[in-house]
Amino acid sequence: MSIIIPANSAVAGGFDITNGCRFDRASSDYLSRSFSGSRTGSGTKFTFSTWIKRSQLGTDQTICYNYGSSVQFGYLYFRGSQKDVRYFDRVDGGDTCVGTSAPFEFNDNTAWYHFVLQVDTTLGTGADRVKLYVNGVFRAFAFDNTPNQDQALNFGAVATRTISSNYGGGNYFDGYQCETIFIDGQALQADSFGEFDGDSGIWKPINVSGLTFGSIGFYLEYQNSGALGTDSSGGSNTFTAVNIAAINQTTDTCTNNFATMNSLDAYWSASTFEDGNCTIIMPETTNETYTRATMGVNSGKWYWEALCTVQNSTMNAGIVDSPAIATNTELGKRPKGLSWNDSGSLNGNDAQVFNGTQAPAYSTSQIISFAMDLDNNFLYLRLAGSYTNSGNPESGASGTGGAAIPTNPSSGFYFPAFGDSSTSGGRYQVNFGNSPFAISSGNTDGNDRGNFEYTVPSGYLALCTKNLSGELS
Repeated sequence: MSIIIPANSAVAGGFDITNGCRFDRASSDYLSRSFSGSRTGSGTKFTFSTWIKRSQLGTDQTICYNYGSSVQFGYLYFRGSQKDVRYFDRVDGGDTCVGTSAPFEFNDNTAWYHFVLQVDTTLGTGADRVKLYVNGVFRAFAFDNTPNQDQALNFGAVATRTISSNYGGGNYFDGYQCETIFIDGQALQADSFGEFDGDSGIWKPINVSGLTFGSIGFYLEYQNSGALGTDSSGGSNTFTAVNIAAINQTTDTCTNNFATMNSLDAYWSASTFEDGNCTIIMPETTNETYTRATMGVNSGKWYWEALCTVQNSTMNAGIVDSPAIATNTELGKRPKGLSWNDSGSLNGNDAQVFNGTQAPAYSTSQIISFAMDLDNNFLYLRLAGSYTNSGNPESGASGTGGAAIPTNPSSGFYFPAFGDSSTSGGRYQVNFGNSPFAISSGNTDGNDRGNFEYTVPSGYLALCTKNLSGELS
C-alpha cells in the first residue's frame, strides 16, 4: 500500500501510548497545580519530558511554565514567528536571567516531536548545565546567559506549574501533548524516555513507569477523561483542568498519529483552525478554495465524518489530489476533485464521473460521512447515518450508489478536503477518529481504532498511522 506518512510517527510495535490531551488555544485550555512542601535535593537537577504535535504556528506558545513570583519563574515555550524553542529562567530576584534558544524551527504540524529538557547546574561547564534533546538528538542552545554553577533554577522550584499556558493564562499552547513528565532531583538523558527503532531509526517512546519522579515530580498519561490532569507517578501531584473536558482526551498520540486538517495547506491567509486542527473556520471572502487533510492515500478503504457548524449554502466537502494554488480554485472544479455541496449537489470537473448522481442537502444539525474506496475508485456519501443514492460501500467493483473517483491523481494521492465559495464564510468540524464534537454512540473501525458516530463499513479504516502502516490491533 502506497501512503504518505508524516515523519516520526509510523513505528510498528513497541511501547504504546494510548492517550493524549488536545489543547485548544482558542478555548484557553491548560492544566495547573500549586505545589507545596520541599523538592527532592537542592533544586540544581531536574528533567522535563513531553511529546508534542503542534497545530497552530507563529505565536508564542507555552509548553510548561513554573511561577513563583513576578521575578522568579521559568518556562519552556515556542517563540512566535521564529518557531524555535526557548527556555527562560529568571533567578536571583530578577537580577540574573538565564535565557536559551534552540536555533531550529519546529514548524511541522503533521508529526510528533519529543522534547527533553535536562538541567544539572552542578556541572563545571556552563553550556552543559541546560540541555535540550529533540527526538533523541541533542540540540545545542544558544545561550543569553548560562546559569551559575550550583544555581537552583525556578523551573524546578516548588511553585505553581502550568501546562499549556503562562501563570494566570496567556500564550496558550495549540496542539497535542502526551507522556508529559517532570523528574524532580535527577538530570536524565533522552534515553530514559525513548529509543531509536532498530528497523526504521525513528525515535519512539519506552515504558517510563520504573522511573523515580521525586517529591514534586509528575507523570501525566491523560488516561482519565474526567480528570485529564491526573498524576500517575505515585506522588498524587494531580493538576486541575481549566477549560478542558472529556472531549479534549485523544487517542492521537506519538505511537498512533491521526490525520487532522492541515493549517499549512490552506490558501486563505484568513482561515483559522481550532480543536487541534480538527475544526476549520473559513473566512468571509469571495475566494473559491479549500484546505486538505494531513494524510493522503492512493489505495485502501478509508472513512471519516464531519459536522458543518456554520452553513452558507456554498460549503464543499470531499476529496482532492493537490493543494489549492489560487483564489478561484473551488474543490469540485479540480480535475481530480469531488465535492459534496451543502445545498445538495455532487460536483466534479468531469461530468461523466457521476452519471447524473446527486447528493442531498445537509444542515448544521447533521453529520456527513465519507467512505473512500481507492481499491475500486468509488466515493460513498452518508447523511445522518444513511448512505445517499442507495450507496453500498461494501459492494466492491460494482460501486453501488458510489461516485466514481477519477484515476491517476496528479500527486499520486487523494486527500480529504473541505472548502467554501461564499462571502459568508463557514465552519466544519472534522472527525478522522478523534472527534472535536460529541459522539453519542461510539463506533470503531475493524482494527478497533477511532471513535465515530456511525458504524464504520466493513473493510474501511480511520486515517491514522497504525492503519496506514498495516499494523493490526
